[in-house]
Amino acid sequence: SQAKILEIFYDQANGDDWTNKQWNITTLDAAADDDVCNPKYFPGVTCNDDDQIIEIDLHDCGLSGKVTPWIYALPELTKLTLGDNDIDDGGWEQIDDVAAVDDLGFELGGKLESITLTSNKIS
Repeated sequence: SQAKILEIFYDQANGDDWTNKQWNITTLDAAADDDVCNPKYFPGVTCNDDDQIIEIDLHDCGLSGKVTPWIYALPELTKLTLGDNDIDDGGWEQIDDVAAVDDLGFELGGKLESITLTSNKIS
């Protein structure tokens, strides 16, 4: 589910240490997919009219750690903006693992058009 992917993303990007756009992780733990579209609980997440995540903007929010490759499997995600953080792993090397696993019911190859990871610690 989208909620599960956001939960994994939050954990791997050290969400408890984010400096702004804090997500309400207690809501995320029990979230249905339409709950992830509530900006009160998940600022920086934008959804379409069908409650599908289309954009995640967590620019300059103090993210660190890694980007879960599952984020690239969100089927309607078109824009991922994570610039000016301390991320050290874009999750690229694990994408094949995600493509081979169907646990969350998503496949890679969605609608992602733009990824911004500038000014991070990715080598």
